[in-house]
Amino acid sequence: MSVILLFELLPYLEELFRGLRANSGRLVPPKARRNKTGETTMR
Repeated sequence: MSVILLFELLPYLEELFRGLRANSGRLVPPKARRNKTGETTMR
């Protein structure tokens, strides 16, 4: 069961670390922070 759990979580953890590395350790990229809260589209 632990092997199944490991192989299920491993891709998600890898993607998390790749995202953190690509965004200089930030969970939310700077581009996403510029918009006001609640705005989902650019006008």
